[in-house]
Amino acid sequence: MDFTQAYNRPIWQNFLEDSFLPDDFRRTEDSIPYSGNYTKNVTRLGECPSLQLAVFEIKHSSVNDARVGLSKEAFTLVRDYTKYNRALALFVPQSSNDSYRFSYVEFTPVLDDAGKIKRNYTNPRRYSYILGKNAKVRTPQQYLQKKEAVKDAIELKGRFSVEVLTKEFYKNLFDWYDKWAIDVVEFPNGTGRDVTLEKGEQNRIHLIRLITRFIFVWFIKQKKLIPDWIFDKNEVGKILKNFKSDSLDSGNYYNGIIQNLFFATLNKPINEREFAYEKANERKEDYGIKTKFRDTINESLFAVNKKDFISLFDSIPFLNGGLFECLDNFDTKEYIDGFSREKNRRAFIPNALFWGKDGKTGLIELFNTYNFTIEENTPQDIDVALDPELLGKAFENLLGTYNEETSSTARNESGSFYTPREIVDYMVDTSLKEYLKGKLDSKDAEEKLSSLFSYDKEGHDFDAGQAKIIMDAIHKCKILDPACGSGAFPMGILNKLAFIMHKLDPKNEIWRGLQIDKATEENKKAYSIDNKENRKKRLNEINEIFEMSIGEYSNYARKLFLIENCIYGVDIQPIAIQISKLRFFISLIVDQKTGKEIANNYNVLPLPNLETKFVAANTLIGVKQKQGVLLDIEIAKKQEELLIIRHNHFTAREAKEKITLRKQDDNLCKELAVLLKKGDVFTSAEIDKLLRWNPYNQTVPSEIFDAYWMFGVSNGFDVVIGNPPYIQLQNNQGKLADMYSTAEYKCFSRSGDIYQIFYECGYKLLSDNGHLCFITSNKWMRSAYGEKTRNFFATKANPKLLIDFAGQRVFETATVDVNIILVQKAKNQQHTHSCIIKEECKSNMTNYIKQHGSALEFTSGSSWVILNPIEKRIKDKIENIGTPLRDWDISINYGIKTGCNEAFIIDKSKRNELIAKDKKSAEIIRPILRGRDIKRYGYEFAEQYIIATFPSRKYDINDYPAVRDYFLEFGKKRLEQSGKPGARKKTSHKWFETQDPIAYWEDFSKQKIIYPDIMRMPRNTNLLKNYPYFYFDKNNFYVEATNFILIGNNLELIFSFLVSDIGFYVFSKFYSGPQFDETGFRYKKEYMNNLYIPNISKNDNELLISIFNNNYPNSCVIDKTCEEIFIRSTGLIREEVEVIKQYKYSLLSTVK
Repeated sequence: MDFTQAYNRPIWQNFLEDSFLPDDFRRTEDSIPYSGNYTKNVTRLGECPSLQLAVFEIKHSSVNDARVGLSKEAFTLVRDYTKYNRALALFVPQSSNDSYRFSYVEFTPVLDDAGKIKRNYTNPRRYSYILGKNAKVRTPQQYLQKKEAVKDAIELKGRFSVEVLTKEFYKNLFDWYDKWAIDVVEFPNGTGRDVTLEKGEQNRIHLIRLITRFIFVWFIKQKKLIPDWIFDKNEVGKILKNFKSDSLDSGNYYNGIIQNLFFATLNKPINEREFAYEKANERKEDYGIKTKFRDTINESLFAVNKKDFISLFDSIPFLNGGLFECLDNFDTKEYIDGFSREKNRRAFIPNALFWGKDGKTGLIELFNTYNFTIEENTPQDIDVALDPELLGKAFENLLGTYNEETSSTARNESGSFYTPREIVDYMVDTSLKEYLKGKLDSKDAEEKLSSLFSYDKEGHDFDAGQAKIIMDAIHKCKILDPACGSGAFPMGILNKLAFIMHKLDPKNEIWRGLQIDKATEENKKAYSIDNKENRKKRLNEINEIFEMSIGEYSNYARKLFLIENCIYGVDIQPIAIQISKLRFFISLIVDQKTGKEIANNYNVLPLPNLETKFVAANTLIGVKQKQGVLLDIEIAKKQEELLIIRHNHFTAREAKEKITLRKQDDNLCKELAVLLKKGDVFTSAEIDKLLRWNPYNQTVPSEIFDAYWMFGVSNGFDVVIGNPPYIQLQNNQGKLADMYSTAEYKCFSRSGDIYQIFYECGYKLLSDNGHLCFITSNKWMRSAYGEKTRNFFATKANPKLLIDFAGQRVFETATVDVNIILVQKAKNQQHTHSCIIKEECKSNMTNYIKQHGSALEFTSGSSWVILNPIEKRIKDKIENIGTPLRDWDISINYGIKTGCNEAFIIDKSKRNELIAKDKKSAEIIRPILRGRDIKRYGYEFAEQYIIATFPSRKYDINDYPAVRDYFLEFGKKRLEQSGKPGARKKTSHKWFETQDPIAYWEDFSKQKIIYPDIMRMPRNTNLLKNYPYFYFDKNNFYVEATNFILIGNNLELIFSFLVSDIGFYVFSKFYSGPQFDETGFRYKKEYMNNLYIPNISKNDNELLISIFNNNYPNSCVIDKTCEEIFIRSTGLIREEVEVIKQYKYSLLSTVK
């Protein structure tokens, strides 16, 4: 089968019958009486009963590839004209058979109470290959044209897997970047005359920036905005002198073609493109303008004259947008992009990196292998091709090797993980629905909003007045991602809002009116700096935008003004901000209808400047304003003028216009600084921090963040959404903990994680009744360091939704367990819809959470555990009759940390040897149990002993010469507690003493309960009766650091509860921290202290002690009696007891 040929029905029928589908495929050619907005003619090509599958040919009228509309019509076709919920479909344009799609379509039918299929459906999906002339078919050939036919529905869906494709691409791209390019590229380093070209690790960020720009160009090439000759080495050879595509010594392709494309073509109007003057002292007014073509000083790069060379780029429209603004700083003589005529200031990227050499694949060769699609996939419509989300995933993949603060490789040190599209979609939907629900005074608003957001249904259920209210709410909403990374959440917001706006206002009539009203209102309060001519120009621009946004291209106006008015992003990494902006640019370009007239820039409207929409800054450090000090009128006026300048910069197109506005911005900031200092509003240090932020410097992040100063948002954001980084604050010698300890966060804990600070920061950035929706690690829900966060949410916010993914893996590159939470800046209504995700359901999360969730109350800093009704009843019964272990007159201590077990823990042979040399040695040698030695009701002694030279005992090692000499065999330097390399951790203790003082040494000689810190379940179900592991010790054993000891009163009761099925269920379900791994639980002191132990009657307690003392360690007798006592005391009913008994087995059943 040749997938590069135009569509041919008989050939496809033969392929499906002979090669692709099972033998029961029945070939037909039935005309189906179905049509839609895009679907014009449908032919059923056959059915396959074994796969429960129909096959259709769909002829459509879409010119701009209306993927969403066509998908909806395909789902309706399958629902109404087949008895199945899946189909294969060939989507062929009426205008030409040259390019077409081969798609797999499926959905989940909705059943009524009787189990019959309703007319509607959920979870629709379409997966498509783009085939035909000029298509890249390596992937479809690999997955569609296999030796054997499809066996079942699972394999069929797997043949359309985009995940396999993207993984393969990432691996190849990473290999190019990490195993080849980083070793041969050179970028300028230094300033002024000290600039030199250098190789090395510091070039990683330059290389990532180059890759992202190149990928962007490759995407817009799909829109035919970039000519093919740029990537054709034969054509390039006619333009460049001495061009050798496989050269590692020449970089004339990058310097001559790509840099001039980036910085002098895409960033400059067509009729203004020209070469920079050859002499530095000519045209001094052009100094600082980095949008002119460059050639080398001595010998020209080009085989054609300069005028002809410029004309080669005439077919490329001016895009603007700042993405291709050269980052070289002529004022400071700092060269970042290396766009220069001088060799030592000019970036060197060998030609071979693009075209390949000696079996190594070049970047252009790599890209040519795959199909790229300029339109972002949605969870409902997926092209088996590389879409712009690739930029985000590639960024996370590449940046995982780079730490900007240390300029070193450190995979995942940034703590960021790319959020899957389905998770983004769910969080976006949930947040926006809650925001919009608050604007509607309607009892059925929730149901109508669900329909509005659904891909399953056409149109909407709101009346005209309600539709206008929603559109106005969208127009006024402010949405922020405070750690936006590569823009997954802002893009999700943009696409979803555009989608529902198309349903509400298909002709953009409401949206247009809102933009004109806004511009008119702004005109009324225009200051001298923003004259009314500019406002008139602005109204004309708005009308021009809407006139060009008609029919299939109507999304352009929606997206542009959403970006301008509603969506904001912050990230501490400038390269992340660049990629976020890049994805937004692609999204705007895809919805523009291109033309053929060069005078009109081919109908392509230049992209906006997003420097004040996405900023590089530390979101967590705010500006501290002095208490009780108000801004005076003059300061407020200057700030308003500054906002107008930055708003004008958003639409500025020409380089000189942008430079003028930036100078005005700088002057106003200086004037404001004088007024602020005079008004004593901020400290001088705070003002200096504000002024150091330059929104137009794309390489330096601001050390602080202020929503009003940077975005003009004064009343907070309606939605704060995202996936903040997960980094323990105590990492890197506590650098982050030190940074944020004085930032006045109530949730701050030195042992905590940075995402907790993002929670509180995001909450503070909300408007009243605004909503925060984050996905983070779930450790805050139970851990001790999360108590402040739990208490903050319970007392300061209204937690509306909590989803715990428990052991379900969400991030492809991380095994961290995560949760999603939605909180409102309002009083806690004590009604949190909560759900534990126990199976893979990313593609259908809304329904799963609706079906499996329950309403819970979270009102304190105690552990937040998501329970179903039975689990909640059990917990309530235990807590109603019980008392936390911490209040039982007991104490828990961890085992002995020596800092050097190989010296301090010895076997029986060494013990006997030391005692034989000196009998006094026996005084400080004690039997010891490790975590692995503890069993249920007993232990397995491995004949291990500890030299118990505890600092608290203040021994003189010379009193024990045999032990002293033994220690010296390890070397005094090794045993010193100095913290030096090769020595033990730094303490104040002596070289022969254990690491910890062990002030509780007398407890080892007492009756006690010993248990391991980590308890892993046996994988054999027959051994589960011997779990969990607790030993009641009367033999004076000492314990190593992997154990805990528990001493005090009522030990028989406490022990009996801990080893019982009820005790294990209650502890692991309600009080333990996050599960250690798939079979293990942590029995840390902080968790154990929270465990409720039942208070039983005096008679039951006497019976328990009698049975215990008379039968230990006969577990059968003790277990039976104690179980009866605990069931009777707590009032557990049969259904609850059965849940408890099956719990261990259900846990083991999930282990892979």
